[in-house]
Formats: sequence, C-alpha cells, structure tokens
Amino acid sequence: MSMPIPLNRSRSLLLFGLCAAGIPLLPPFGLFPLGIFCVGMVLGFFLLQGVFPEDRPFLLHLYWAGFLIRCALSLICFTSALGHEEYTWGFLMHNDGVGYSDGAWQIALRWRSGIPFDPDTFIPESGTIGLYDYWNAWIYFWTGRNPLVMFFLNSLLGALCIPVTYLVAGLVAGRRPARTAALFTAFWPSLILWSTQNLKDTPICLAILLYVYAFIKVRKMAFGPLDVMFLCGSAAVLYLLRGVILPQLCLIATPLALIFASSAWHRRSRFAKITIILMMCGLSLFTMGRLSDWLRSRYLDIDDLTISEWIHYSRKDRTWKAGSTIFEKADLSSPGRIAGFLPLGILIALFAPFPWQVANFSQISAIPEMFIFYFLLPKAWRGFWWLVRYRWREAALMSFFSGIILVFMGLFEGNSGTIFRHRSMILCFYFVLVAAGSLYGKGQGPTTSPSPSGRG
Repeated sequence: MSMPIPLNRSRSLLLFGLCAAGIPLLPPFGLFPLGIFCVGMVLGFFLLQGVFPEDRPFLLHLYWAGFLIRCALSLICFTSALGHEEYTWGFLMHNDGVGYSDGAWQIALRWRSGIPFDPDTFIPESGTIGLYDYWNAWIYFWTGRNPLVMFFLNSLLGALCIPVTYLVAGLVAGRRPARTAALFTAFWPSLILWSTQNLKDTPICLAILLYVYAFIKVRKMAFGPLDVMFLCGSAAVLYLLRGVILPQLCLIATPLALIFASSAWHRRSRFAKITIILMMCGLSLFTMGRLSDWLRSRYLDIDDLTISEWIHYSRKDRTWKAGSTIFEKADLSSPGRIAGFLPLGILIALFAPFPWQVANFSQISAIPEMFIFYFLLPKAWRGFWWLVRYRWREAALMSFFSGIILVFMGLFEGNSGTIFRHRSMILCFYFVLVAAGSLYGKGQGPTTSPSPSGRG
C-alpha cells in the first residue's frame, strides 16, 4: 500500500500564489525561467512512481532541495553576467557555455531573419554543430538571448538525475544504498555546478542513467513501453550529443553485460569462454575502427592513420587546446605504447585534477571535492566487489560502461579540467558503489529486494 506524500496544501498554495503575484514584477528575462521553475517543482509529484513507498516523501523533498539549490546557483551565475552586453560573459560562467551561447544566438538570428542556414559553412565558437547547439538556438529563437533559461533547464535535468540515480541504485543494490546514492547526487558540488551552466554534460549524464536503468529493467524482463522508450531515446540523445563515441561504448558494453552476467556464462567450457572473449575483442576493434574512420573523415586531413596513431593525435589535439595539461608529451603512436600508458591513463582519469596543479580559483574549488572523492574510493572498491558477488547481473552494464568510459578518458583526455568535468558521466554510478560499500561491503549479503518497485 503506497504512503501518501505529506504536503501542506496551504503552504503550496501560498508558494504558487507568491509566484503568480510576482510575475508582473519580473524583468522580461525572468518569465521563462519562472515557468521552468514551476514545472520543475510540480514535476516532483510525478517522478515517484515505482519507488519504495516509504521513500516517496524522502525522495520528493530531496528532489526539491536539489532543484532549488541548482536554481539558486543559476541565478548567482546569471547575475555575474548582468553587467555585460547581451549577458555574454560572467565571472562564474564556463568558457564552453559561453561558446555554446554565442553560436546558438548566431543560428537563432539566421532563423529569425529567414536566412538559409548551412551547417557545412557555418562554424560556431563551440567548434562543432550538434544537437546541443540546435537546442540552444531553438530556445533562443523563442526567448531571445537569455542564458538563464538554459541554466534553469539544465538545473531541472540535473535535479532529475536524483530520482533516476535512486532507481538505478535500487535495482542494483536495494533500498538503503539507493537513498545514499540519491543524497550524493543531490548535493555533490561538481554535479551542482555543471547543472547550473550552459553545458551538455548534465543532459548526457541523465541520458546515461536512463539508458542503464532501462537496460536493467529489460534485462530483468520487468519492463514496459516506457522503459523501451527510455532505452531507445537515451541512446539517440547520446548519439546526437556526443557524436558516435558514447553509442560505440554502448555497442561494446551492452553485449559484454548480457554475456558475462548471464547464468549460461558460468556453465560454458573454457574454450567457449575464450571464443566469446575473442569475439568481443573483435567487436571492440571493429567499433574502434569505424569510430576512427568517422573522426578521420570529419576532423582530420590525414588519410593513412592507424588506430593507435589516431588515438595519439586525438590526445595531442585535446591537450594543446587548453591549460592544465597532464602528460602532454605521452607517445601513444603504437599498440605497445598504448598498452603501457593505459594503467597510468586510467589512474589519471580517476584522480585528476591533482592538488599540485592548482593555478586558478576554479581549480582551488575542486580540491576539497577531490579529497572527499579519494576518501570514498575504498568504499567504492568494496561496493564493487559486493556487487560482483551478489548483484552482478544487475550491475554488469553499469560496471562495464563506467570502466570503458574510464579507458577512453585515460587514452584521449590530456587536460585535468576536462577530465574533472567529463567524469560526471559516471559519478552517479560511483555513488552507487560507494553506497553499496558503505552499507553492505563487509561480507554480508543483501537484505532487501533490489527493485525499488518491489516487482523483483
């Protein structure tokens, strides 16, 4: 029997009454953000289907708290830009977000003027044109150049990561770890920061969570049409936001999870297992080759690159474009050198940015979070082994996906600041491991059903 969500109706009416009364007092750029804020607050009531009934009040209040914190920081970031023409720049606005905003406004102006737009000849300041640029441009077409709208939209998407993390953790590890993982997601500093900027990291993070959640439901044969829609829709969003890189990871990680998490795997002979592993290695090399061909045709003028040379030049290209470089002279031009560098690259992907790399205020602000991240690593490791022992079928895709992303980051990312931001793609899975390691990591087995909905 589901528990009703305790809600003071008079306080709710008072809140929405104040919002309605304040509409005439708002400046023009505040109308659309207010609408997003109201939608986000009401949306919380519809996000609690399928969770443990006794956790619904907790999750609703946690979602509201996370959303309000993100909206408040968005207002602070936007206020830092009020003194600049067209709100193009502010002390707390990320450089990439400014590039997205500038490029989207140029596209929106062309649409408003009826000028034909050719993506092959127009290169915005963000460097490429993708779904996120068009999404920005479509918003600006209707609202004008108003970064606060994008800040609030990303704040809403960042807040939605909280209940989805709860659902993933509930399916994988049970109710108690799900609560802990949701708490980390709601109040982790960098996740809050990226949610309040005009960056595509937050939509990507939410799409990855939805993909893994829907995959686990399909894998457990406890899915409905909505789960299939989440699976297909999130994969499409990943393809449109990150080119072909993340979909290629899905192509590698999903079959691995299906094979190694199946009960039939444990009944196979050693020869069959070796054959399957070799086939998966071949699939991985094939997808890497297709990815190399795509990137070569799109970005590079060199026609005769091997996969290892492509990795080498891609890392160098990402290294020289920004500061905070790390191992910028690493030579990855041969398979042997890649294999030798890979363990170090994974460690860099896990631990960067390092305290001795501090050079500005934004890097200083990341150091306390990194110390907490380091402190939680033993719990995450313990939680991983607990999941391998008790919940491997549910945790397989999450584990493979996180591991492959770390490998890609270790090989391709040579900038500690970029690593710090891109690691948000797997931070929520890290919180699931930490929660499982904190609660169940001392040898005891599971004590609750892994399904938040209680359907098995």
